[in-house]
This record gives sequence, C-alpha cells and structure tokens, in this order.
Amino acid sequence: MSIISKPCRVGRLPCHCERSEAISFRVLAIFLCAFLFSSCSDFDGPWTFYPEDSVAYRGIYTHGYIVAGQKPHVCFSKLYALEESASENFAFYDSASVTVSGKFANGDSVTTLSSTPSKPNCFVAEENALGVAGERYTLNAVFKWDSSGSTVLTRYSGEANIPTKISAVTVTPPGKNVSSDQKPVKNTHEYLKFEFQEFPYDLYTYSIAMDYDSSVKGMLLTLSYNANSDSSGESMNTTVYNMLKGFLDKDSAGYYGWTTHEAGETTQQMGFESRLKIGDFNNLDTMFITGVQLPIGKSTVKIYAVDKAYADYQNYLLESFEDSRVSPRTNIENGNGVFAGMLLDSVRFDIHSEDYISYSYAKVYGCDNHEDEDGNADPWNTKFCRLFQEEYCSDSLTVVRQIPTCYPVAVKFAMMLDTSSWAVYLPDTIPAESKSEAYADGLKRYCVSSNFKSNSIADCSQIYADCQVSLHENSCKDYIWKWCSDRDWDLTTYPQCGTALVSEYYLENLNSNVIQNVVKLWCKENADDPQCER
Repeated sequence: MSIISKPCRVGRLPCHCERSEAISFRVLAIFLCAFLFSSCSDFDGPWTFYPEDSVAYRGIYTHGYIVAGQKPHVCFSKLYALEESASENFAFYDSASVTVSGKFANGDSVTTLSSTPSKPNCFVAEENALGVAGERYTLNAVFKWDSSGSTVLTRYSGEANIPTKISAVTVTPPGKNVSSDQKPVKNTHEYLKFEFQEFPYDLYTYSIAMDYDSSVKGMLLTLSYNANSDSSGESMNTTVYNMLKGFLDKDSAGYYGWTTHEAGETTQQMGFESRLKIGDFNNLDTMFITGVQLPIGKSTVKIYAVDKAYADYQNYLLESFEDSRVSPRTNIENGNGVFAGMLLDSVRFDIHSEDYISYSYAKVYGCDNHEDEDGNADPWNTKFCRLFQEEYCSDSLTVVRQIPTCYPVAVKFAMMLDTSSWAVYLPDTIPAESKSEAYADGLKRYCVSSNFKSNSIADCSQIYADCQVSLHENSCKDYIWKWCSDRDWDLTTYPQCGTALVSEYYLENLNSNVIQNVVKLWCKENADDPQCER
C-alpha cells in the first residue's frame, strides 16, 4: 500500500502523509480556528472589560435639578486638593451668570438664579419661578474664573425634562403572616400608622404601589425624619443588632452605641431604581422598603420620578467613579455633572413602638463617647457636637444643665448677659480646679463668639492678642480656625473669621487660588487688620 492511500486526520496528522496533504490540513485547521474566533467575537470575555485609559475631568461639576412645584436649584463645584478643603466655602469664580429657561408656573419663560450668601457656589431662582410637570428646561451658566492660573470664561448648559406623572397609590404593610394576608392602605398623604415589627420580622417589606408613565426613567427615594424629637428613634431589637450584639456592649438604657440613621441628620437617601422591564415585570411598579429602614415616630418617604439625565448620572457618571470600565454620561455641555428634572410624590409614616432609643439620646451618647483617630477619648469634639453643645446644655440663657459637659457653656452665658459673676450658673459644689477650667474654656468661647467684646466680667484682651494679633501659631488660633470652619467661614456674619482666615492662609501655607483671592480682597477692604501687615 502506498503512503498516499493511508488516511490523514485533522488534529492528529499521521507522520507518513505527504507534505502537500499535511500543509492542506494545517491550513484547514487554522481556517477552522479563525472561523471559531470570529464567530465568538460577539460574546463578552475578560478582554471586553479591560479598563481604558481616560483623562480625569478637572473642570467644574454641575449638580442641579428642577422639581415640579419648586424653584430650580443648581450648585457648581471644583475638584479641590486636600489642602484646599476650606475653599469650597467661597466663590471659585470672579463673576457668574446663571439662568434657567422654560415654562414656569408664574408664566415666566426665563428666570435668573442668584447665589446664596452662605453657599456662594449654589444658585437659586426667584420664589415664584416654579417648575411645571411635563415641561423642558434649559440651564445656561457663564463663569469668569481662574483655571490653572489663567482667567477664563466658561459656558455650561444642560436640558432637563420634568416627568409628567407619578403617584404613590397604596401602601401594603409587612406582617408576621404571609404577604397575601396584608391589606393595601390608600395613600392619603396623611400619616399612616403602623406597628413596628421587631426581629426577625423587621426585614419584611412595605410595598408601595406606583402609578407612572413612560416619561419616568427612574425613581429616587429619600427619607425625612425628625431627629430632634424624643418621639423619634430606633428599636434595638432588629436583625442587625441581634447579629452584632455579641460584639457590642449596651448601656443601662439598652443602647448599643450607633443607629441605622444618623442621629444628627434629618434626611437620608434610601436608594435609586432605574426603569427596567423583564418580561411582564416592571421594577418601578412597586417600591419596597424594609421595616428596619423606617425610624420609630413620624417620617416621610419622598419618591422622585426622574428624567433620563438623572438616570444616566446615577448609572454611568457616579458608577464610573467606582469602576473604570463604565463610561460616564452627562447632559452638561462643555462640562460634567447633571441638570435633572423631577416630579415628587410622598408617603408619610407614623411607626409606633413601646421600646426604642430616641435620637435625642443617641446624639448625646455619641458626643459623650466620641474618640479621636487614635481611639482616645475626645468628647464633644466634632463639628456636629460643638454646634449642638449649647442647644443641649440650655433651652434658654438662664437655665443651664449642671453637668460637667455644660460648665464652659454656663460661663459663656453668664458673660453674654454680663451678670454679676461669671460663675452664677455653675454649681456651688464643683471643685476649684473644675471651676478654673470652666472659666478658661468659657471665656475663650465668649470672646471668640462676641468678636472679642470685653465687659465687666470678661476681659478679652489677651485672647484677642493670641487669636488675632499674633503672627505665630498657638492654641487660640487652633480654636478660632476650628470655630470658623464649623460656621463655614461666613465672613459676613462673623468678621472675626476674616482675620482668622488670613492667619491660617499664611501659617498653614494653604495652596488655594480661591482662598488667596479671598485673602487679598479681605486685606484690601480691611487694611488695618493685624494679620494683613506681612
């Protein structure tokens, strides 16, 4: 038998095949592989998601919205370095023009937005320029500002569409029985009363039936609650606490030391849902909220129907910050961010429970037990706690809690009223050392807050010299810098913070063109400021 008559098999070529046949089968094998690769090119593989190199956006971010029945609100922000943290409290621009055009409730077609005094980079329209459901609005903004050391004129624009229909129709509460046993309750926009279901039923859901149309591209849920009321709080008998109680110690009140919702806040985001349809299932038909997400007491779940611009902002722009494989999308021409249209409906809840920790208690506990970064006790030394302290210590200028936390506040109040003695509100039984510490702390608090106004029981001359005149860093400067930062460096309301800002700018070598411009303007208008003589 000749060599040629022996069979040749693709993939396992016999060694006796003639060269021509071997080559032909090799070509065929390569062809088959090429065909398979080309036919599989439509399937995702790890190569599909390889991050692409992209240049980070370094310009101005726009965060704006117009809600039906509300006036447009737009904030602009730069990307600041860590040493520029205080810059966000000041205008980054030399001049600005911000308008929104469209059909407003008062009949106007264009409204001019003005910057707010406390937040100069945020702009709000006239009170009567309210958004209308189903209408389209165009944002136009022009800024003259310092970009990388050069003064430039930049224009931004964006379109928002307010959806035309959204309604939270009914609420079906959770229960210990199967969901089919629960009856839907009509949403009357009054407070709907429900009993809190403790562990393990706290993970059962409230189902909110929604009615909407095709203009709605997603729904954003937020929670508003009254953290200043003793009737608002959280149960400690929940799934989360039962999982963690082995690692946490509770106090005499049964409190484990933290709450699901921030005790010092009044609003919280509850999540965002994009519009999706899988078969006959529309995910926006029902909004689900677990029982543990709602605080004890009265609260409001706000449901915002949003346009495509906001849905893209959530799904692509925000997601791109976390995942480089996601390409960001924005409706801001020549910039980044979002200008969105929204339509609002809400559901009010009144959740009842006999056993819970109030947010008022949680706030004080958190401040009393605050620790610094090294884990050392550092009570009442956060921005929230420092601002909350006087509110907690006294309901008036004449009644102060007689506890150590409130001793300096008592001294300050006495000095504010210029009473017969700075110790008039202190307990008679406290040790002399505690009284001396309270005096020193209270005097510093009074002098800084009063812009160093001395009176018959308070001499602010030395504190003024240390805080405002000295060109060297000291504990008084550390205090006033923190005090002014807590108040967002409001130089108009607190002129003492102008001097403090100049001092911090030079002593801390703040690398910020924004602050540099503020300092130059301040010193131009306050030539006799002791910190400006450098």
